[in-house]
Order: sequence, then C-alpha cells, then structure tokens
Amino acid sequence: MEPSSFIGVIWDAAKCFCGCVKKEADFVCNLENNLKLLEDERKKLEDIKKDVEEQIEEAQNNPEMKISHQLECWLQRVEAIQKEIEDNGVQGAQEIPNKCLNQRCPKNCMSSHKLGKNVAKVLKDVDELATEGKNFGNRDSIVSHKVAPRAIEMRQDDVVGLDLMFNEVWNSIEEDNVGVIGLYGMGGAGKTTLLKKINNELAKRGVGFDFVMWVVVSKEPNLNSIMDNIRKLVGIGDDFWNRSSNLDEKAAKIYGALKQKKFVVLLDDIWD
Repeated sequence: MEPSSFIGVIWDAAKCFCGCVKKEADFVCNLENNLKLLEDERKKLEDIKKDVEEQIEEAQNNPEMKISHQLECWLQRVEAIQKEIEDNGVQGAQEIPNKCLNQRCPKNCMSSHKLGKNVAKVLKDVDELATEGKNFGNRDSIVSHKVAPRAIEMRQDDVVGLDLMFNEVWNSIEEDNVGVIGLYGMGGAGKTTLLKKINNELAKRGVGFDFVMWVVVSKEPNLNSIMDNIRKLVGIGDDFWNRSSNLDEKAAKIYGALKQKKFVVLLDDIWD
C-alpha cells in the first residue's frame, strides 16, 4: 500500500472514531438540558393524554361503543413512558450535582453516559407517542366501530327447486378465491328468496365473517342511500360520516372500516 493511501485510511478511521466519541460524549454533555426538555415534553404528552381520555369518557356513555385496541396500546405505552421519565428525573437529580472540576465533569462518567443515552432514547419515544396521540383527533378515530350483527335472520318463502342452486352458491361462498357472486334471472325466478336463504344460513353458521349486510339497491339506485345503509351496518358514526363532502370520501371511510374485515354484502333488487 502506498504511504499516502495508508495515511488516508488512518485519517478516515480517526474521523470515524472521533465522530463516535463525540456522539457518545454528547449524551453526557447534554444530559441536563435533555432532562429539562424531557420534562417539557412530558407535560405536553400529559395534555394530549387528558384530551384523549375526555373523548374516551364521552364515547363510553354509548354502550354500543368500545375503545379501539390501537388506543388501548397507546395508553399503556404512555403510562410506561411516564414511569420511565419519572425514574430518569430521580436519577438525574442525583447525577447532575455530583460533579468535579468546578462542576464541569461528572464524577461517574459511566453512569452519566448510561443515563444520558437513555434520556435521549426516551425523548424520541415521547415525541413518537405525542405525534400518534395527536392523530386521535376525534371520537370516531379513538373508538372502534359499533359492533354490528353478523346477520339477521329474515322471513323467507319455501325454496322448493332452489336447493341445487343454493348448494352451488354456498360452495362458492366458502371458496377463498371467490370475491363476487351474481344471481340473475327473470322477475319471479326466486332470486330474492335464494338470497334470503343465503343470509339466514350465514346467520346460523357464521362461517367466520365479521359483517353480513343486506342492502336493497332498487330499480333506480341512489348511491348516497346505499352507502349510508352500509356505513350504519358497520357502525360508522353520524358525526364522522357527515364530514364527508362527496362519494369518494364516503367510500374511503367505508373502505377504512372494512379493509381488515371479512364481510359479505348481499345486494338485492339490482336491475342494471
């Protein structure tokens, strides 16, 4: 290796080493400032938590509502981080006054470094929790949708002569790769009767669906009305729904409620 190349390698290594040393030293040098900043961030996070808890209390007055799992996890993490902040504060109160060289250097660099590194990590965690907490901006975003019935049994006529067709449709329902099933025929052929039989069997058997929804389309379909019926069945609240200004926004909200669910939508009386 040429002397100049060797010196370059040594220089790069030295810069990298010095950078790492500075980063680690900053944990000690910035400890006092970071502890003060952490206390300020703790107060902000506490305010966010109080706002969310007020919305939770309001939502819990509705027996059909339940707190979302995501929010429950967030509250648990906030409580855990609050305990960690308190522990860091107690340790910092002991560590900061314990200095030498005219109060410029900690007597125990190792413990100060460990505490400073942990405080920096907690600051980052608190910032993430605060950002996540601000996203719980309204009751609909912190509360799970209403628990909708899997299916409601309906009065049906006899299905004489439709058993073969029912079995064929039911087999398709149980297939993983089938997303849409169409029942078509002349008026009076028994389409609605067959659809009611399917609905009632879904109510009896369950077969793992989170939602089973019956929606009447009619000869002159009204998309607003159809979407409104669906959103009520999946439990999207009035306030959240009424903030939608167009069909695309409404569709997005229905999609958000159903994208992680296994569901059946039974559309009756379709003409075109």
